[in-house]
Amino acid sequence: AARWQRWLFWIAAIGYPAAFLFLWVPENALCPLYPRIFQVLNLHALFHIVTTVSPYCYVVFMTYHRCMVLKRQAEHRLGGG
Repeated sequence: AARWQRWLFWIAAIGYPAAFLFLWVPENALCPLYPRIFQVLNLHALFHIVTTVSPYCYVVFMTYHRCMVLKRQAEHRLGGG
């Protein structure tokens, strides 16, 4: 796999569990004790950003990996229909 494909894989593999362990769990465990701090940190919003980017990276990685296995040229589209 190309270097950027490995990056996509590692972002997906590390991002989702790390967001759970380092953003969601601390917020839910400590927010009742320190509500003002967690309102400022916005860990919940960061959690949702990371857990959205991680699966997207995995889907892109798997799409390109499948094209490589099937020996097909990958298409690049910007969207819009």
